[in-house]
Amino acid sequence: MAAALVVVGVGSMWARYASEEAARRKREALFRSLSTYTSRPAALDSTVSTTPDQPADTRDTFDAGLLDETFGLIKQAVGQEFKLLDLSISELGFTVNVSTDGQNVQLYRRPKGRKNLEGPSKVQMLGDGDLTHSLYDPSEANLALVPKLVEEAKERAELPDSRASSATFTYALMRYKGESPEWTISVEGGEGESRQSKSVVFDAKGKFKKVF
Repeated sequence: MAAALVVVGVGSMWARYASEEAARRKREALFRSLSTYTSRPAALDSTVSTTPDQPADTRDTFDAGLLDETFGLIKQAVGQEFKLLDLSISELGFTVNVSTDGQNVQLYRRPKGRKNLEGPSKVQMLGDGDLTHSLYDPSEANLALVPKLVEEAKERAELPDSRASSATFTYALMRYKGESPEWTISVEGGEGESRQSKSVVFDAKGKFKKVF
């Protein structure tokens, strides 16, 4: 079996979200401890320009057109062939970790409602494995599947007033050689003390695998 990389973002934008997701992440803590690598993105390059007063993009986070557009912007920004370590779509926006040389990783993101990308920012890799084993070709990430998977995940989670909080595409933390990356949709339901969360997993082609 092979161990996949774990990406731990520490940018200030993501700190609050990580805190809110703590309860759900407890179930994954054991598996994370078995991974070969972790990564830590540095602060975004100070040369990146942003325009806070630009009109907000009101499309839904999981809108297929928005996802395709965003990924196109990322390809344009990278400007050369690259592999993906992971991609994540959350209530805060779209984030990817990419590698152009199989040795280094850079982070790009498009915050929710924004029209421009932020990045690249350098990602510090921690661990002693072969990074290339955890990289995959961008063509494996079929973003057109996301809206359908989100709806199916909400049904399979069987939570009251369910809503999807994130979708990630990466290799499983523990996997057999030859396995493809997989989609994990995080679903939440309920409020306050009755709030619950589940993760629904699909293979790269959108076939249901498990819920936990």
